[in-house]
Amino acid sequence: HNPSPDSALGSGRDWIRNVLSHEMTHIITSNFGSGFTYFLRSVFGNNPAFYPIGYMPSWMIEGMATYAESQLNEGGRLNTPDYPQMLKQIAAAGKLPHWTDIWGDTTAWPGPTSPYMYGGAFFDFLARQYGKEKVREFMKTFARYPLPLAVTKKSGPIVLTAHHRFKMVFDKGLSA
Repeated sequence: HNPSPDSALGSGRDWIRNVLSHEMTHIITSNFGSGFTYFLRSVFGNNPAFYPIGYMPSWMIEGMATYAESQLNEGGRLNTPDYPQMLKQIAAAGKLPHWTDIWGDTTAWPGPTSPYMYGGAFFDFLARQYGKEKVREFMKTFARYPLPLAVTKKSGPIVLTAHHRFKMVFDKGLSA
């Protein structure tokens, strides 16, 4: 069914292309893994624990797909006037949430659109600031570890949160 014209998808010219590129991005990134991850999947099956991208916060998962749809299509949500205008108004009002505030539930404004809008803008910023290769590298850091743990020489095992993985790639924390 066609989405309603006043929805985020319905306002675009080629909504079906946007939906397909968005969902294909989820399929591709969800299947990222390392040799060890693929080995574990072959032994234990499709256990969600062996799909490391699932450890990403939802705003990053949806943000990556929104960023990709906008790179692949003129009508991607980051390319329409809606998202940039909403972000501009939210920033001007001083109401941009801290990244930890959009971890799970949607924010009060813009509601269910928040993981797509904030996450998409985040990945767009990273690509413009550091290059698309760094965005790809960031996604691959999630794929390298079948569980959100790593062993360091100095401190032993640590839990690899999104913040830690971000720091591994960009040499600074998410707050920066």
